[in-house]
Amino acid sequence: MPSPAPLRPRGSLLEDHLRRAIALAAARRVWENARVPGIRVRFVLLPLLLPGVRGLPEDAAPAPFSAEAILEHARRLAAEDLEGRKAGTPGERLAAEYIAGELDRLEIPPPPGKERLQRFPLAGRGESLESRNVLGWIEGADESLRQSVIVLGGHLDHLGKSGGRLHPGADDNASGVAVILEIAGALKARRDALGRSVLLAFFGAEEAGRQGSLHFVGSGVLERSRIALMVNIDMIGRPLADQQALAPLKKLFRVDDANGIGVTALRGHPFLVKAIDRAAADAGLQVFGTKSIPVLSGLIEGMAKNRSDHAPFEDVGVPVAFFGSGESDDYHQPTDTLEKLRPALMARRADAVFRTILLVSKASPEELPPYRNAAAPTGAERADTVKISAGDLEVVIRGNAASPNVLSGLNSLVNVREAPGFNAFDPDARGASAGINFEHIISGHGNRPNRFAPRRGRYDLHRLPDGASAVLVRYREDCSWDVSSTLRYTVKAPHYVDVDFGATPRSRELFAPRDHAIFFFASYMNDVAEVPIRFRGVKGPGEEESWISADAPPGHADWKQGGTYRHVDAAPLEYDADHDFKLNSWSYDWPRYTQPFFHGRAARDMVYMILFDRAHSAEDEIRFSLFKFKLPEKQRPAWDFQYVVRGVKEDREYGFRARLVWKRWVSEDDCLAEHARWKAALAESRDAEEPRR
Repeated sequence: MPSPAPLRPRGSLLEDHLRRAIALAAARRVWENARVPGIRVRFVLLPLLLPGVRGLPEDAAPAPFSAEAILEHARRLAAEDLEGRKAGTPGERLAAEYIAGELDRLEIPPPPGKERLQRFPLAGRGESLESRNVLGWIEGADESLRQSVIVLGGHLDHLGKSGGRLHPGADDNASGVAVILEIAGALKARRDALGRSVLLAFFGAEEAGRQGSLHFVGSGVLERSRIALMVNIDMIGRPLADQQALAPLKKLFRVDDANGIGVTALRGHPFLVKAIDRAAADAGLQVFGTKSIPVLSGLIEGMAKNRSDHAPFEDVGVPVAFFGSGESDDYHQPTDTLEKLRPALMARRADAVFRTILLVSKASPEELPPYRNAAAPTGAERADTVKISAGDLEVVIRGNAASPNVLSGLNSLVNVREAPGFNAFDPDARGASAGINFEHIISGHGNRPNRFAPRRGRYDLHRLPDGASAVLVRYREDCSWDVSSTLRYTVKAPHYVDVDFGATPRSRELFAPRDHAIFFFASYMNDVAEVPIRFRGVKGPGEEESWISADAPPGHADWKQGGTYRHVDAAPLEYDADHDFKLNSWSYDWPRYTQPFFHGRAARDMVYMILFDRAHSAEDEIRFSLFKFKLPEKQRPAWDFQYVVRGVKEDREYGFRARLVWKRWVSEDDCLAEHARWKAALAESRDAEEPRR
């Protein structure tokens, strides 16, 4: 497992989690003791076996895993002649050849139509150095399930030599490879009990930035939609969190570290929780990291986020489960040696993972975690904020993983040539203000999530390798509307931010009976010269197109300091009389827009334009909005817009493209010219020839 970036002291992350959990437990104890005078309630941590998952049938249960065989694999991988298995070295190649030889001995072939060794160049190490993944394939026995695949993986490399000292990497991750090899043999021997197929993946160059798993995900060895689950094993050979400094804390929590197994990444996957609890109990182990242990349910969950080979799978929406024992006092040290492994414990952990895979392999598609169909592009890097400069613009983009206190979107937008130091967006809201912030999903009926559902859901930010783009990714389980989405921002010279939004509803019934969805985007503006937005449109039936100054006047029954304008050919949206968030569902009868862009005059003689790639169709449309919550105290309106989908369909990706322009005001003819140039560029692009739907 690679060190986190920035590097923290060994164990500090787990220690932070433990301290938070201790504070929670102490508070609960105080409350329990005070609640009933004279009665103490002991707060004991016990595994809770959840109903609904049966154990394995007797003919599928494994013979006891061999501690000696596991230790022998680890011995070979941690041997001196492999010199620490550093990526791109002969030692890593020898490790890969040993694994390939073991798979051959077990008569486990490579995946159909693929090579045993998947070679790839090492990034940042020169064209002459390469690493490799080792692949194996065990075909499922159930004809109805075998096209669905479980990926079982772990990394084969380590750190090599440093300062003349060998880093053998016995736990990190010779232990994981050894366990996977023995599980592979058990799966092959009991193939008749295997429903789904299993793809074995031993990744190279994990310590160099998860390059092997990133290459696997991006290379198309297996269609992502076929992967039911990715199981990662990394550092599984020691007692849980084997650090002397944590011994008192583990004692306080009654952590049986010599009879436990850690697992992360199960958030929102109740079947996996039940299956792993069942499998671990049958193997005689206590699980740390599932929902079955109340106080510690979130303890391990954040420990290895984005730090091992499950992360590239998770980033593209594949459900994952990460097994390990956590960092030890010897983590990334020359002292991570063979004699510190616990072979008998590794054998029981192998048993637990084996049982988990068999249970998952036979599960119905409805039981398994859903494929989360929002994904960051391959090679994207997670971040809290991303700063991008291009042409005249300096842009800061942020995610809202810290929601609800922080909005996602454009945190700041500055034209350093035309208006240096002037942020287009309200700078005083301390995280509660942003530009092109995906703030609401609204249906036509009363529903609590109508209010701020996306704003208060996790939206992870990723920096893209091109250096000019960032993308926000929301998985369906983080959205109360069961909608996954991506929102990509690309900064282009001289003064543009291009926006690409995609959303996939997974539960049509949530939008019934009206069957429409309003995706609402807010931009909280800084000081403006004029409050109204302006667009090309018509003031009434039969009138000529002209420039419209849209001030969102009161008058509508549902007016609340703002209003919405629709396309000239668009019908109004219908919504229930008892709708609990009518604020943005209605639209003015007149005026209406005719061309899909609007602009507003900001302070410092700046203009803010939003151009759209579509206006209105039977399936979707754009609507403009203006809200005046901060007026008249401040000249800071919200210049917003809505993307509306009519007749919502499940598992269909909807979306739009837009361009934000932030520059010195020229004229309204210049606004028309900006839209015409962008429209022509879209028409010539390949993306325009291959529309989203």
